[in-house]
Amino acid sequence: MITKPHIPVLLEEIERIATDILNSLNKPNALFVDLTLGYAGHSISLLNILKRKHTLSNKILLSLDWDINAINYVLDKNQKYIHKFFEYTSYKGLTVHRTSDTSESTKWYVVRANFAYLPQILDTLFQKGYLPKKTKVDFLLADLGVSTPQLEDLDRGFSFKTDKAILDMRMDPTTYKVKAADLLNILSHKELKLLFINNVGMSPVLASKLAWSILYEREQKPFGSKDDIKRLKQICEKLHPLRPSARKRLHPCTLVFLALRIAVNQELDNLKTLVDHLPNLLSPDSKAAIITFHSAEQKIIERHVATANLSIENVIIPKALEINKNPAARSAKMYILTRR
Repeated sequence: MITKPHIPVLLEEIERIATDILNSLNKPNALFVDLTLGYAGHSISLLNILKRKHTLSNKILLSLDWDINAINYVLDKNQKYIHKFFEYTSYKGLTVHRTSDTSESTKWYVVRANFAYLPQILDTLFQKGYLPKKTKVDFLLADLGVSTPQLEDLDRGFSFKTDKAILDMRMDPTTYKVKAADLLNILSHKELKLLFINNVGMSPVLASKLAWSILYEREQKPFGSKDDIKRLKQICEKLHPLRPSARKRLHPCTLVFLALRIAVNQELDNLKTLVDHLPNLLSPDSKAAIITFHSAEQKIIERHVATANLSIENVIIPKALEINKNPAARSAKMYILTRR
């Protein structure tokens, strides 16, 4: 079996759901989709589950990610298990970049792509014969969190744990050309205010003060240099000073950085697109598991399931033991969706 490079969020619960679905299938094939490959913790577990089901003749795991650093890591560490590596773009379509001669009966396809393009990717894989015709997804997973390696890569500007980095925040520079620094430079006061309110639920009063502070700061010097994070941290901490007595309170930069990352990568729009597509992608007895980490994502799912003809079967949060081992899991909430 394949070993995991790390233990991802809610892994035991995901394995249980995936195993139950696989055991209940009454057809010769199975298609599992991991929309957020990351560093392959979830995907490797799903692949091992598929490999254990010997009665199925055609088992496929399709894993997507838009971060080339994560893709390259997975390709390097799991080369002998991956059947094909594709890249999908809206203007070029699907391109095959690497094919393995592995003889494994369970096929693992990795695609560099934004998961909002999942319908187009599946259609192309069907047309080219990589997937059986008319195959629907039996289990779909999306972990919407940012991985630790992404946060620790200080040059990408995701984290405020450094004072020397440009505010970039793009998950995929080939898809998104606008950096976080660009948004701080070009958006009006009203647009910045709405960005903080809509993306992270910031109070209108605080969002307005923050927007005015950013406008004043950029007049002194435009954002787009190595002191970006230091300057934005100073703005946040001035508006919402840190107090030694409030050790468990969120750092004042947390929501600001989150709001900018969401905006740069159009994360909420991509999630809306995914939820709207799910009814046409899922097989009748399938499930979709979407792991959220903040209220804006949760609101999209809760508001869109009805119009998308989906039902929320369950909402799962990490157990105390998992949170103790992995504090990053404390805000995770996994929605289990089914077709109506």
